[in-house]
Amino acid sequence: MKKVLSSAAIVLLALAMVPSIASAKDKTGAFGIGADSSLGGVSGISARYAVAKSFGIQAILGFDTINYNNDESGNAEVDASATQIRAAIRGDIGLAFTKKTNLNLIVGIDVYNSSTDVTVAGTSNDDSQTQFAFELGLGAHYFFTDWFSVNGEVGLAFATISSTDDIGTLSGIGGSSGFVGGGDDGKNASGYELAFGRGDAFGSFGWTFWFN
Repeated sequence: MKKVLSSAAIVLLALAMVPSIASAKDKTGAFGIGADSSLGGVSGISARYAVAKSFGIQAILGFDTINYNNDESGNAEVDASATQIRAAIRGDIGLAFTKKTNLNLIVGIDVYNSSTDVTVAGTSNDDSQTQFAFELGLGAHYFFTDWFSVNGEVGLAFATISSTDDIGTLSGIGGSSGFVGGGDDGKNASGYELAFGRGDAFGSFGWTFWFN
């Protein structure tokens, strides 16, 4: 009799656990859109796709642009434009799941491209550069409903330096003119930047609206 009761208790316990396991958030095949910031400082519109329960991909895109003309009488005409494009491609690897929260390992690459074009009295001078950064972090996704979630993360970002223009892209230390030297034109440089503990007071807060 005791063995029968013990077996029944085990079965009941297992059945009681099933709804909890089944209700773990599984967004396989779902697409979402929202806003987010990467550990490398890329912020903007975010698009997510859940490839499987334990793996998803994300893209973040943002840009800034300036364009102006100065043709005041008596001065050489100036046409100038500057554009900076920031993009991130990241993968979320599921580590743990509960009813409303997913814990993920984040691996990604950030791309920064900036270009300027200045024309003075018909003479044009343009410049363009692209820098890459790599990131590794830990993030949590909380689902208020099946259709809306918020996320936060913390981790590190790493980038190489090949020009003084690259300095400060991640850490904000120095900036392109923050250090003296670097060659005849002040551009040549080599080194790296490592930013650890990335994530603001809200852990690089982001949100996603899921369509299915």
